Formats: sequence, structure tokens, C-alpha cells
Amino acid sequence: MAEEIPQFPVFRPLGLEDRDLVERAFKGLGREASEFTFACFYMFRQSAEPGLSRLGDALLFRERCRGGGWCLLPPMLAGSPQAAADAAEAALRAAARAPSGELPGHIYGVTEALWNGIFGPGGRFERRPDRDNFDYVYERQELAELRGNRFHSKKNLINKFLRNHAFEYRRLTPDLLAPAKALAEHWCRLRCGPVGSLSRLETAALQEGLDRADALGLTVGLILVDGQVQALSLGERLSEDMAAIHFEKASPGIKGLGQLMAREFAAREFTGCRFFNREQDLGSAGLRRAKESYCPVKMVEKHVVSLAGDRRGDEHFRYAPESGEEDGA
Repeated sequence: MAEEIPQFPVFRPLGLEDRDLVERAFKGLGREASEFTFACFYMFRQSAEPGLSRLGDALLFRERCRGGGWCLLPPMLAGSPQAAADAAEAALRAAARAPSGELPGHIYGVTEALWNGIFGPGGRFERRPDRDNFDYVYERQELAELRGNRFHSKKNLINKFLRNHAFEYRRLTPDLLAPAKALAEHWCRLRCGPVGSLSRLETAALQEGLDRADALGLTVGLILVDGQVQALSLGERLSEDMAAIHFEKASPGIKGLGQLMAREFAAREFTGCRFFNREQDLGSAGLRRAKESYCPVKMVEKHVVSLAGDRRGDEHFRYAPESGEEDGA
């Protein structure tokens, strides 16, 4: 049984036993944004420090911001849009009275639908676009087939790989867990920086996801080359027609392997979904080029929301841009 959730302003850490409650809460937000999944926060709990609180009937969910301090997700399970807006206002006004940084002073992950349904009416809140956290959404079938001139370079890289290598696609099984984690560690030794998405914290989150894939409802696909795990993708279903792809890794230096992994995962997994959400670029120019090169059909635009006239939302954007390339570029 889940531990009792304390009353605001007290938060307690997110636990595995909270999965059913948090999944139900995120579904109430529409599950369009890649953040709205229990598994993602649980995997990243070492760095994000996610926590739960209650304010009236609303469930509050916070995490560490990239720029420091705390971020608040839109209030959930409040019963109505008006009740959610009231809870948001109460939480943000309490933060204004608290010592700086003690409580979340802004709300992030606010999609257009959530703005129009909860925060926009009444003029109590203001918003700023959070471009580095816009999600890239693709047609799954396009990723699986790579038809047309738009994907010519991807197909060329895959064909070069296939001329030199045979491969086997496998789902994660207990005997492949250790090799999959070893791939994540190998990738990190070559690519990890001190912070951000290309870091040891990200690798720790991936290894947590591999360890607890079944418990978290995650699907893991692997590519074996000469019997060795050399690439992986990890994702989960977000909604009836969309899956979120949280991790894509391929051994650096094997040309075309990342593109092959992305194609095979799209062709074999979540085939009932129309869309793949491959998450954000986090402000990395390399990741942005890589994600744009796969021709997204839409972006999930997200905003940072604060009380009207309150500049504490600026704190959300005080971080250094990331660097690095995506394996599936």
C-alpha cells in the first residue's frame, strides 16, 4: 500500500508503490507530454528527486529544475479545471511567502490543452514557451519504413551497416540484462559529460529502467551484432495512439547502427500506436538537428506558467545548454 501523501507544503519522495495513483493522475492531464509518465520520474528519481503532496483534493508533484530549485507539475486529480487552477494559485502564492527556493515558484510541462483548460481563463497566470522541452512527435510508420527522399541519408547508413554486419533483434530477457547494462556503461564512458542528458545520472536512469522494465511497464528492444548487445531502445505506451521513447543507445563508432535501431523498434514495437514521442532536445544543437532530421509531424509545445506579474518563472530557464548528438541521427 502506498504511504500516505502529506498535506502541502510537505512533500514526500515518490515510491514504486505510487505507480497506480500517479499513472491515473497523469492520464487525467492527457498524457500528451513525455513527462507525464510514472516510469520516467521513477527512473530519474536520483537526479529529479520527485515528490508528492496534497492540497485540498489536488495531487501536487514536484521535481528538481535543471537550473536549480523546484518545479511543479500541473495539479492533478483536483476534480475540475477550476479546482486545479485554485490549487495552482494557492501553491504558487505559498511559494512567494516561503524562503527563496524552498517551494516551487512556477509550473512546467503545461501543454496548449492544459493552458486553455486550466490556466488561461481568468487572467491569473502567465506563460512562457519552453522550447528546449518541446517534444518531437513522429508517425511510427514513417520511422519503420523510411520511405522517400527525406530519409535517404538514413537508409544509406542502414544499408552500409547491413553490407558489413548481420544482426538479430531481441526483446530484453533476463539473460540479456547484464549485456544491455554493459552497453549503457560503455556508451557513457565514451560520451558522458558532467551533467545533463548525456551524463552518468542519465545512464543510471537507463540502468534502473532496464532493471525494473517489467515493474515499470517498459518495453526494451535490443540489437545483437555477432552475438553482442550493441544497441537498445526503451519506451512505453503513453496513450491509445502514442508511445514515448525514453532511451535510444547504440555503440559509438558503428555507422548506421543507431538508425537501424530506431527503424527496427518502430517496425516491431507499439504497432498499435500511430505516433512515437521521442522527447525533447534539451537545448542541445546536436540533438535538435538529429531530431529534426527525422521529420517530426508535430511538436508537443510546453510552457512554464507562473502567477501574472511574477518573474520567478525565469528561474526555469537559468541553465547551460546541453551538447551532444543523438545515436539515431
